[in-house]
This record gives sequence, structure tokens and C-alpha cells, in this order.
Amino acid sequence: MLKIQTCPSSHPICRKSRKYRKSRGFTLLEILIVLAIIGVMAAALIPKIESAMNKSSDTQIVMNLTTLDSGARLYEMEHGESPKSIDDLKGGKYVPDKSYAGITLGEPKDGHCTFTGKLSTGETVSSDALGKTAAVKQSGE
Repeated sequence: MLKIQTCPSSHPICRKSRKYRKSRGFTLLEILIVLAIIGVMAAALIPKIESAMNKSSDTQIVMNLTTLDSGARLYEMEHGESPKSIDDLKGGKYVPDKSYAGITLGEPKDGHCTFTGKLSTGETVSSDALGKTAAVKQSGE
């Protein structure tokens, strides 16, 4: 039968091997390097995330302008006059009952009311100009 001998705890080699087994883990320097890399990556992503959020907000404003413009045209056909407020459109179920923050009802032009909203760039967009800028760009190319 084979007999396995164990190293006595007083032997210097055995003490060293136990010391190395207990000291598993990361050093402070390794952790700081990893945190620095994560910080640089996060700093690079922040502008892209902000840009995506601004695009999303701008798209929502344009979609709300389109919805309000369509609802106002239906209101005008049924009532023979322009709505006095966005609440008239919401109350008559011409548009969904939700917040249209940042959009204002302007004075009627050519018998139709217009809505305006401000984009994240500071540019003001009007509901009567929607679709026309794309048509102008396409014909001007």
C-alpha cells in the first residue's frame, strides 16, 4: 500500500505554500486600473446617450405636432371652426388624452390652426411646415 506523507507545518516550504494559497485576489492597483478603464468608457458614452435622448425627444415633438394637426383638421371639418385650445381636441377625442408639453396652439392661418414646438436644438417647428421641408429638399437635390 502507498503511504502519502504530509508536510509538517513547521517546515518553511509548507508555510510559504499556505501563505500563497491564502492571498488569492486582486491588488489595489489592478482594481484601480479596471475602474479607470470603466470610467473612460462611460465618459465616451455619455455624449452619445445624450444625443440619442435628444433625438427621441425631437421625434416625439414632431409626432405630437402631426397628431394635433390631424385632430385639428377633423375638428375643423366637424365644427366649421378652429379649436380654441388643445383641451378642445382632447375633450372631443380628436387626439389622445396625454400631455402635449412644449407644444402651443398658434393663431389660425388660412383657416387652419397651427401648432408649434421647440426642438432640443432650439429650433421652432410648426405643424404647417411638416412634410414640406422634406419635399423641398427632395426637389432641390
